[in-house]
Amino acid sequence: MSSGPEEAFNQSVAASCALLIAFHGVMHEMIGPLLFPWAPATFGFAVWHGMGFAVLIIGALMFAATLRVARFPVLPAALFLAILATAVIAYIEITHGQFHFFALSLGLSSATCAVFYRRAEQLRNRPVG
Repeated sequence: MSSGPEEAFNQSVAASCALLIAFHGVMHEMIGPLLFPWAPATFGFAVWHGMGFAVLIIGALMFAATLRVARFPVLPAALFLAILATAVIAYIEITHGQFHFFALSLGLSSATCAVFYRRAEQLRNRPVG
């Protein structure tokens, strides 16, 4: 049962953020080595590409779940990605003295997705009347 426009708004913001998370995975694979040429050698081929594809797949699953097409634990995944992105920002700043704007964007997208997904679920599960 739908709670109307407020639920739809929260669901659409969460879905948009989930799609942006998936896009981060694509950008990690496409331009990551150009912006951080030291990173693939530091982490190794498997870990580097594993991170990019994992973010892409998690974002796609989160997108499907926010639209209620699939079942996936959106809230834990979003919080995990937000924490992971924060750790990446700190690691790169400490070890290489660079600011990782894309990790910041991933962290903010993940946190925003978590907040709005939770709001949408609360509105959806609220008793009508």
